[in-house]
Amino acid sequence: SVLVAEDNLVNQVFIKEILEEMKVAYTIVSNGREAVDAVQEKEFDMIIMDCLMPEMDGFEATVAICELKDIGEIKDVPICALTANAMKGDREKCLDAGMDDYLTKPVRKKELKEKVYALIKGEKVQSTVLDSIRAEILFPETLFAVAKDATREADTNVVSIHAPSQQELQDDVLDQEAVENARSILKEKYDEMVHVYIDNSWERLDEIIAAVNVRDAEGVIRPAHTLKSTSKQMGALKLSEVAKEVELMAKAIVMSGEDVEKGMESILNGVQEIKQILSETKRAFEDMAA
Repeated sequence: SVLVAEDNLVNQVFIKEILEEMKVAYTIVSNGREAVDAVQEKEFDMIIMDCLMPEMDGFEATVAICELKDIGEIKDVPICALTANAMKGDREKCLDAGMDDYLTKPVRKKELKEKVYALIKGEKVQSTVLDSIRAEILFPETLFAVAKDATREADTNVVSIHAPSQQELQDDVLDQEAVENARSILKEKYDEMVHVYIDNSWERLDEIIAAVNVRDAEGVIRPAHTLKSTSKQMGALKLSEVAKEVELMAKAIVMSGEDVEKGMESILNGVQEIKQILSETKRAFEDMAA
C-alpha cells in the first residue's frame, strides 16, 4: 500500500496509472498536512512525497512523520521524495529531512517501479541525477512589462517572413520521445490529460502573474516549479525550460537578497515568454491530435 502526496493533478494521474499497472494499492493526498493525517489513520508500506506542496511541504511533512515514528505512534515507513528540482544540494536536503531516497520529475515508469520494489524490500537505489546537474540562473537583458488586460492568446497580428509549418512547430516546442513516454503511461487517457495540462498551465501562469504584481518572489516559486515539472512530464520541454528559469530567478531573490524590482523585471520577461510558448504548445498539441 503506497501513500502518494502530490498536489498537481497531472502528476497524480501519471503516478496512479503506473501504480495500477503494478497492481499496487494506493492513496493520493494533495498536501503534506493530509499526508501526516493519512499515516495516522492507515498503515502504508511506502510514501511518495512531493517536496513542494501547499499548506505543508514535503520536507515539513517528512519531519512530522519521522517524529511520529520516533515516538512509536506509527510503524517505520520508507519515504521517497518526488522533486523536479535540479539544484545542487537538493538530494542532501531530502535526506536531511528524513527521506530515504528520491525520484526526479518527470516521472518515468521504469524508475518509479524500481523505487517501489527497492524501498518496500528495504533496499536503496542510489540516484545521481541531481548531483550531476549544475543549476544556472540567467537574467534576460531585455525587460518587458505585463499589461493588466493582456490576453492569454499570442498576438496574431505579428507579421512573419516564414510561418512555421505544423511539424516545425511541434518539433520546436514538443519532445517527441517524452510525448511517446506520456502516451505509453496514460494510454487512452492521454488526450484528456493534454486538455487538463493546458488548462492547469494557464492557471499556474495566472498565479505567477498575481505574485509578481504584489512583488511576492516566494509566491512565484511553486507555480513556476509545477509548470516546469508538468510540462516536462507531458513532453513540452521548451515551456518547461522557461518555467525553470523563472523559478530559479524567483529563488535567487528569496535566497540571496537580489534586488526585488530588478529581479521582478527579469521574471516579467520570462512571463511574456511563457505566454507565447504556452500558446504555441497548445497549438502543437492540437495539430498533433488533428
